[in-house]
Amino acid sequence: MAQQSNIKRQLTDEHIAELNRRIGKGAHTIDDLFEWLTELGYEVSRSSVGRYSQSIRTIGERLRRSREVAGALVDKYGEAEPSRALQLNVELMHDVIMQMFDGEDGAPVVLTPEQAMFMSSALRNLANASKTDAEHVRKIEEAAEKKAREEAAARVKEVLKDKKSKGMSKEMENAIIDGILGRA
Repeated sequence: MAQQSNIKRQLTDEHIAELNRRIGKGAHTIDDLFEWLTELGYEVSRSSVGRYSQSIRTIGERLRRSREVAGALVDKYGEAEPSRALQLNVELMHDVIMQMFDGEDGAPVVLTPEQAMFMSSALRNLANASKTDAEHVRKIEEAAEKKAREEAAARVKEVLKDKKSKGMSKEMENAIIDGILGRA
């Protein structure tokens, strides 16, 4: 992964959380943040504060866009069926993985062998989820088609039962039913 920023290397978790909160509020300038960190005794440059602030704002914007997209999809489609929800999650995860390769400050991302293995595993899991979902959708469609054929055949049997007096043979009736059920 990209080298950790000077801000993340120096600040305590508590101070990072507070810095993120201040950035998220949007009421503090880079100079305000730099001054606050300097008063806390950290030796950071104004430019590193600016880069960190920009990266946090970028992440915040991505999260806001993701929430807006999710909200719009729920508004448009209601609670998505599992297949559509999985497809959206796969697309979002793919986007996250691709964004990760942008690197911090435009620097190329360098993965350790362990990180490369985890990335490979994540990509394989996404592919498997998509394949499993496609197979699940195919089975559901087959079951729905079979049910529709059976219902149509039952309706035709009812109609034919009433029409027997008009001279239709049992063989003709069976041929029609078999045709509807796809057995012909």
